[in-house]
Amino acid sequence: MPKLLRILSLLFVLFCSTEGIAQHRTFIHYTSEDGLPHSQIFDIIQDSKGFIWFASSGGVSRFDGKTFENFSTLNGLVNNQVRYLALDKKDQLWMLDYTGLTKYNGYAFEHYPISEEISFSNRMFCDADTIWFGSNMGLVKFFNEEYTLYPLNECKSNYVNEVFRDKDGNLWVFTREESFIFRNGAPDLSSKLELSPITKIIKSGEDSYVLSPEKGIFKNSFDTKAKALFLASSSSPIKDFILENDGKTFWIAGGNGLTKWSGNKKQIINENNGLKYNDIKVLYIDRENVLWIGTDGNGVYKYTGDLISTFTESDGLNSDLAMSIAERDQSLYVLTYNKGLNIISNDSVYSPVAYRDFGLEKGWSIVSNESVWAGFDKGLVKIFNDKIKVFTQKDGLIDNRQVSLYIDKINSSLLIGSENGYTEFKDNKFTAHTSNEGFPLRRIRMIRRDDKNNLWFAGINGIARFDGEDYIIFKERDGLPSNSTYNIAFYNDNVWIGTKNGLCYIEDDSVKTFYLGNSSKDLSINLLINDERGKLWIGTNNGIYSISIDENNERHLRHYGLQDGLLSLETNMNASYLDKNGNLYFGFAKGLVRFDRNELEKLKLKVTQKPELTKLQVYLKDIDWIKRGDSISDGNSLPNNLHLEPNENYLTFYYSAINMQNPNELKYRFMLLGAEGELSEDWSNPTTNNYATFSNLSSGSYTFKVQASTDISTWPEVFSEYSFVINTPYYATWWFRSLMIAALLSILYSIYSFRIKSIKQQQDNLYLQSQSKMLALE
Repeated sequence: MPKLLRILSLLFVLFCSTEGIAQHRTFIHYTSEDGLPHSQIFDIIQDSKGFIWFASSGGVSRFDGKTFENFSTLNGLVNNQVRYLALDKKDQLWMLDYTGLTKYNGYAFEHYPISEEISFSNRMFCDADTIWFGSNMGLVKFFNEEYTLYPLNECKSNYVNEVFRDKDGNLWVFTREESFIFRNGAPDLSSKLELSPITKIIKSGEDSYVLSPEKGIFKNSFDTKAKALFLASSSSPIKDFILENDGKTFWIAGGNGLTKWSGNKKQIINENNGLKYNDIKVLYIDRENVLWIGTDGNGVYKYTGDLISTFTESDGLNSDLAMSIAERDQSLYVLTYNKGLNIISNDSVYSPVAYRDFGLEKGWSIVSNESVWAGFDKGLVKIFNDKIKVFTQKDGLIDNRQVSLYIDKINSSLLIGSENGYTEFKDNKFTAHTSNEGFPLRRIRMIRRDDKNNLWFAGINGIARFDGEDYIIFKERDGLPSNSTYNIAFYNDNVWIGTKNGLCYIEDDSVKTFYLGNSSKDLSINLLINDERGKLWIGTNNGIYSISIDENNERHLRHYGLQDGLLSLETNMNASYLDKNGNLYFGFAKGLVRFDRNELEKLKLKVTQKPELTKLQVYLKDIDWIKRGDSISDGNSLPNNLHLEPNENYLTFYYSAINMQNPNELKYRFMLLGAEGELSEDWSNPTTNNYATFSNLSSGSYTFKVQASTDISTWPEVFSEYSFVINTPYYATWWFRSLMIAALLSILYSIYSFRIKSIKQQQDNLYLQSQSKMLALE
């Protein structure tokens, strides 16, 4: 044994492989398979309702975060090659293609053709009720549905790159070689500046930022001879740039990917660390501060943000299966399930190959104090001053497989959970706690001590609490979702328990269930950790959840999945750690994930806006609503004062709430006032469907209401509503019924009169017959 330890120690020092490590950034990729009509994206914009619009070689697309609605020549466009987009003060969408401008008012397209001799040169500038854009023949103005061309004969070039109105109200025009203020239909030559081509200007408060692709980015200056804020590379001109909503951080696109720049910090993101395609054409930041990336031939990418980053084998780890994390001396120790230990220090990864050489590959748990302790499948390893010591059953452990480790600071000991109980290591001595010594559990997956000095154990046959003298056991009979328990956390003065069949908490020795979601993947609670900043984090086979409790004692649940930047959804058993800087780490099936502390502090509970009604179908068929009702509503493109025929009583409402950061977490609920049953008085059960269907509606007045939320425990008070009437059929109207009653009475009266006459006739006939007989007898 001493010889083995000496060999292990020597190998640990001499045979560590080192390589640089980079964080893997995550992007959501949208292509034609997801609904985009074309992979070549020219422009991106967001309307006032929150929908993202994409201009492409296949037309325009409206995106609500989950579904694309595409418009092309089949829907009213004249040309599918839409190059630029703009919104006017009425939130009408304007599209510029090679044939002219097209306006979309929410339900119809109107095209304004332009002379074939004029070809536009760059993006549009929408100035109140006027649209300006550059062309090969000068500056073009569109006002009152008419084009006006202003040739720039006195300038060096007619080719206009950009139009911009500054904070003083001056309209600046930028050609390929100069810029000038445009006044009274002509250039103001006294304002003319000679400069390199300016292709884009963006405003941020009182400041403006100017892009010269060959020179760089300038602040509040059109003079490219001035000092640039950000210099362009001589080998890779800047194609586009955008400013985040904080007004401090730039995203810059070149031929080699993305650059994130905040003045003192520069970050390169490209095909080496998450972005799958470097040839970027256009950038856009939406109102939720989400970055959208339009590419030249590879669709759209959505950046999931800086909150989540991932370390994988491609970044230097020797395995993606991170099982446990610890920290010591500014280094992060990552124990993997199948390839031993990684040490991340100073942006490098050290991989001690010694573990694999001696069968110490499969890891379960790792903790640290003065030393680092790692539980493997074949023993317990102590790492101290780059030296290794291995303990097995021969040294006093109950089992060789060490599933869970816990440093008990109160008792100054190391507690080691294993198959048949747990072992206490104190004063260099192992003490066994098994069924023989009265310990009630097996296969101990977690050990923790609460603030009342009780020890808690999670095992395959329940939860045990030890107060120093007695064990109190909680099982399914006491309310646990399952006897097979995985983890323990202390949060909000309660003990939270994760089991293989759901989450629960113990309050005053009473077990209460807490439901996460409707998927069976939410039932396996693989990890629990308290971030000590007011949130409890839960790892499942369906991603990560966080629970927070506000000042009103209301619980808020948030889910993190693939849309947030996770590469996979399945978390590993108890693979979580909160480092000294407040960053959270989680082990997944596809790598080690870090939740950045600074980004976590920026997170706020987002109140989802009210959903927009996007469409109404009758018998699942689209209707030209322009021909129905008094007028079309600006809010939802549906007719005002809609009256439906009695047989038009099978209705489907479509709606969409905008949440670009967490679109898959949106839930809806609705009601139909005036309907029969519960939906007329109460909301429906939450659903992820963005439509609601009602059949066999009787005649009458109705109001449809719908709400949206990303936190089903809290619903905002705002909602969308739409009122309509189903006409009463003619046979059910009062006048028709009155007519029918009158007709019926008339018929009854006629029958009665006819009967009376018939009876009287019969009586007269009998009298005559009687008289005839009397005369005959006489």
